[in-house]
Amino acid sequence: MLLRIKDLIPSDKLAIVREILDSAQFVDGKFSAGKEAVSVKNNEELPQDHPEMGKLNTIVMGHLVNHPTYKYGVLPHRIAAPFYARYRAGKQYGKHVDDPIMGIGDSYRTDVSITVFLNEPNEYEGGELTISSQHGEIRNKFSAGDAILS
Repeated sequence: MLLRIKDLIPSDKLAIVREILDSAQFVDGKFSAGKEAVSVKNNEELPQDHPEMGKLNTIVMGHLVNHPTYKYGVLPHRIAAPFYARYRAGKQYGKHVDDPIMGIGDSYRTDVSITVFLNEPNEYEGGELTISSQHGEIRNKFSAGDAILS
């Protein structure tokens, strides 16, 4: 399943998200990687205890969970906390399969992944979300505020 949501986050709200992330301190993304992905994960992530995490989630997740394409295309039972990832020059998240089960204790299945693009495609080189399947690779690099569900 690949579903694109255009303009998930309006530009005024996207500006707030970007302002928060532009001034935030990020940590090594390997800390959140599953055992299969840790060797190919080379990015940075906003710590889950960041003081602005609630504000970010209110904007990003608020728009996501209320969008009809998400609600009716995914029919979520449980939603995991999002990760806000940053990729600088030379960083990447290599080929991997997301862990099918996540969480400690009260674990949950992770059938659907969501990527929300926070920058315009012309603002950075590379950075395509590449999805591999038996039909080949699909590269996705959408406008800021767009999302893809896979």
